[in-house]
Amino acid sequence: RQIVHVEFDDLELNYSPWLPAAPDAAILDVGCGPGRVLAFLASRGYRALEGFDRDPEAVAVARARVQAPIAVDDDWSRVLSGRTRAFDLIILKDVIYYVPRERVVDALRSVRQALKPGGRVIVEVFNGAAFTGPWVANKDDAILWTPTETTLRSFLERAGFGPVVLRAHVPPARTLRRRAFNLLAALWRV
Repeated sequence: RQIVHVEFDDLELNYSPWLPAAPDAAILDVGCGPGRVLAFLASRGYRALEGFDRDPEAVAVARARVQAPIAVDDDWSRVLSGRTRAFDLIILKDVIYYVPRERVVDALRSVRQALKPGGRVIVEVFNGAAFTGPWVANKDDAILWTPTETTLRSFLERAGFGPVVLRAHVPPARTLRRRAFNLLAALWRV
């Protein structure tokens, strides 16, 4: 097991079970922002990393953090065009609610087509059905809709993904306060 920086402990906790075993696995981070997920993957030894984001400033930061091809773009279909069966893993962290709801299934189909047989997609979003759902819907005026576990499962299945595994994000328990918060959050989900 590798040593992971505290900066990445949430990613280690939540993403590690789903990561490919081979360090040369092709991984794409859609909406990579400043490259935090890419930096985490690089720290785990993955070498075939790619990313893209619509924000040129975020891409500049990502390029400074990680030696990987990182493009400025906001059109998933353009980026994934001609990339059939190219990736072992595609990560969609906090990006799906920026895609218009009526185009989500098509965007997810392009993701599925870009995956190699046996490849995986990790989709991380705030749950619109949670107590904090209204905050998520209003935190960023570019967010177009707030998915729930029901809508996310439905969109993934309509795009041809299966089986779909949904899990609650588990925040790291660094402090007593965080542990108490995690316990309350678990009780709320029940």
